[in-house]
Amino acid sequence: MNRKQRNMLGVGIVVILILFLGVQSFSNALSFYYEVDEFVQKADTLDGKIVNVNGTILKGSTVWVPEKALLTFKLADKNSSITVVSNQGMPGN
Repeated sequence: MNRKQRNMLGVGIVVILILFLGVQSFSNALSFYYEVDEFVQKADTLDGKIVNVNGTILKGSTVWVPEKALLTFKLADKNSSITVVSNQGMPGN
């Protein structure tokens, strides 16, 4: 394989990676958000699925256990609240 062919192969791989990452980002941006009340109503049908829930973290409800990377908090809207437990560490944002 000559130099020109290697360069074209490299450019092709980079373009494919950029397209793949763009599609992934776009599909993540389209993810649907449930309000806490909606989530509570549909919880049985969402079992095992990854969902996004929009709400307010209740003041004083956050518990962080760094030894276990365990984060627990209450998320609420006007009508309902849920307890969220995450073992994936503290989010960066």
